Amino acid sequence: MTERTTRKLIGSIDVDAGLVAVGDPCYTTGRDASSAVESWLDYCRRIESAGLHDPHQYVQPYEHEGASLVVSTLYGDGSYPVYAEVDSRGQIHSITVEFGDSEEEEG
Repeated sequence: MTERTTRKLIGSIDVDAGLVAVGDPCYTTGRDASSAVESWLDYCRRIESAGLHDPHQYVQPYEHEGASLVVSTLYGDGSYPVYAEVDSRGQIHSITVEFGDSEEEEG
């Protein structure tokens, strides 16, 4: 049986590159992971070489899948709310970043 969760606003993501990345931080910083980048410029070069042209395209800017996902936002730069599905014990089951208002998209 699946436990019931509640949707809760947990914060926001401020975007200044028109992109959001989700992944394990050890793959983006430091020298302990084989796929870690040396700098922000290196990270951007990996994204560019992966061809992020489609605004709905997911990009793996590392040597193996699963290290990170990168996706462009609906409106570019801005501050976007982040919601979590939280169970009765306070454990997070999922997160959602909302890039746009669903009512605006329909109209």
